[in-house]
Formats: sequence, structure tokens, C-alpha cells
Amino acid sequence: MITVASCLIIGICGVSGAGKTEITRLLAERLKTTTLHWDDYDSLPDYEEPKDYIAWFHGNKDYTAWKSPGLVKALQALCQESQLKFDKEEGLSPSSIIIFDAPLGYEHHETGRFIDFLVFIDVPPDISLIRRLQRDHLNGSAPDVRKINEELDYYSNFSRPLYLDIAEKKNADLIVDGTLPKQKIVEQILDAIAPFIKEKNR
Repeated sequence: MITVASCLIIGICGVSGAGKTEITRLLAERLKTTTLHWDDYDSLPDYEEPKDYIAWFHGNKDYTAWKSPGLVKALQALCQESQLKFDKEEGLSPSSIIIFDAPLGYEHHETGRFIDFLVFIDVPPDISLIRRLQRDHLNGSAPDVRKINEELDYYSNFSRPLYLDIAEKKNADLIVDGTLPKQKIVEQILDAIAPFIKEKNR
């Protein structure tokens, strides 16, 4: 946790398909504040991640394998009183509260050290799989049955243990039931962070 930050950073984590992006958006709308998304920085040239997630999972599970200097720079800029010139250059708005879509949570020290309060959206792996299929393959365009079958095969034969492992960790300050209606989840998070916001505004 960064204690010298000029802003309060609320991290939202969970498995792929947990609903992190939507909850981040809804929270930001309610708090009228800034969001920061991991995925906005994973296409930058200096971004690195394990080439094979399954090999990583069965190996040393070293979270330093994910390197995102651009995201770290954004977090540092948002946590500084001066805000530098970074906010205008990158389209970030200074705010006393930042909602950070942080899939790796505290496990990724490089970015997790900036998080003041971490929320884990707890969703059973089968529900997250259904949501991913709906999001990626059943979003209005004609479904590609071959790709759906490939994803199902990969999940059942390789990636399921990884999702089970993440779901069991739950290393967070607040765990919410991700199968609840989204607005209910948002209300639970707002109730939990209210004391921190009050303290920050003193």
C-alpha cells in the first residue's frame, strides 16, 4: 500500500469474465471519478507477459513476469500531487479517487503496491467461462462454432486449474459475490469504501 499517495486507489480484481470492467465503470459513474484499466496498457511495446499461461501456472507462478512500465507510470503520475504533464498527454484526469481495473490484484507487486483497497469479484469458474463465451463469441455477430469449441476444449483440458486457483486465492480487502446484480455489487463496494473516502476527504 502506498501511504504517500494524494489519491485513493480502489482495485477491482477477479478471473476473466468476473465483470471487472463493468463494475469499474459503474463505480466510477457513481463516484464521478477516474478509471484506469490494465488492458489499456497491454498493447504498448514495453509490455511483457508470460507467453504460455499454463506453463507459467505449472512453473514458478512468478507475477513479475508481467511487466507494464506504462501502467506503472500512469499510477505514479496519478499518485503525485503535481500530476506532472502525464495526465494531459495520456488522457488521464486527476482525481482524489481512482478505480483501477487490476486483474492481478496485490499479487502483482509492481502495480498492486499502489492499491489502497482491493475488491475481489468472486465468480464460479463455470459462470466466468459462460460470460467469456457470451462476450467473445455471442455478442451479436454470427458465432464461430469452431472457435467456441476450441475455447471449451482448452478450458477443460488445460486452463481450468488456473481459474480454480485464482478463484481460491481471494487475496483482497473485500470479497463480493459476482453473481449478484451489478448494482447490488456496486452498493456493497461503496458501503465498504465509504470510511476510506471519508478519511481521505478530511
